[in-house]
Amino acid sequence: AGGSIEVTLLGTHTLGASDASFSAGDIGKAIWLSSATGGFSTTAPSTSGHACFKVGTVETTTKMFLQGMQLTGIA
Repeated sequence: AGGSIEVTLLGTHTLGASDASFSAGDIGKAIWLSSATGGFSTTAPSTSGHACFKVGTVETTTKMFLQGMQLTGIA
C-alpha cells in the first residue's frame, strides 16, 4: 500500500523483475488479459462466458508492445 506503479497505455513496456520472461518462440504472438490470474498471457482465455481482451504483442523476451487498451477494472 502506498507504493507507486508504472502505467503504460500505448507503446513498449519492459517487464518488471517479478514478471516471467517470454520465450523466444513467443515473439510476435498476441498478449491477452488472463481471466485466470488477472495478469497477461500469450494464450487467449477460452472459458465460456469470459471476455477476451487482446492488450498487445510480444516484442522480445523482456518487452511487449501495448496497443492502447483501456481497462476499467479487473474482478
